[in-house]
Amino acid sequence: NILDLLCKKSSITSSRLNDSQIMHLDVESAFLNTGYGGDVAVIVRWAPLDIPNSTKFWKGHQIKVLFRVGLVMVAVVWFSSMIAGPAVAEPLDSEAIIKSLAAIKYLPRHGGSAKRAVDLEVQFKVNSAKLTARARRQLDALGQALQCKRLKSSSFEIIGHTDASGNASNNLTLSQRRAVAVVAYLEKQHGIKPARLKAKGKGERRLKDSVNPRASANRRVEVVNLNPVQVQRKPNRDQEINNILLGR
Repeated sequence: NILDLLCKKSSITSSRLNDSQIMHLDVESAFLNTGYGGDVAVIVRWAPLDIPNSTKFWKGHQIKVLFRVGLVMVAVVWFSSMIAGPAVAEPLDSEAIIKSLAAIKYLPRHGGSAKRAVDLEVQFKVNSAKLTARARRQLDALGQALQCKRLKSSSFEIIGHTDASGNASNNLTLSQRRAVAVVAYLEKQHGIKPARLKAKGKGERRLKDSVNPRASANRRVEVVNLNPVQVQRKPNRDQEINNILLGR
């Protein structure tokens, strides 16, 4: 190391660098041959300094060093997070998609949407309708879900959405192209019949996060089950009581 090299090139031996002394070093315009193929500028002027309490001195320096290392680590983590950008949610699996899209029955008083739908984070290349590897994994889960028993008889609308960055007209065209790309992938890779799928682009017209129009949450593919939700007829309580009394 540098200390050994300094000792070799000087009259100082490493044994003289005990707990009660440190080397006070200054930069000079001199060079020391390291033996590794080049000269390195080094510190060549020294003077031993007596330190009354070397233990406290080194402990103080250790604390300073650890503090500085901590600051560097925090800065590295912060800088890495800035480069990486916001965390991306994991793709939904087929079971989660089925639960979101499968037909359900509910009473009128419970309310609810007329159609079942789910938002999927399907990523594309920038300003392109080309699917990324992550997008294909998400669509593979969707393809499996659409072939399950609970969804096999349903038809679906695949809706492309963008954020509000860029030109609105271009965003509308891009969202349509992306919706078409999703439909094409499902048909080709999972054998979904074309009659069951309808592609539509809505651009930035329906933002999921309207407070932050450029948020990544707005860039999504929405899958809508076109089969309407079945609303149960309002039960007749008197008739139910009568049936119970008559043993029906």
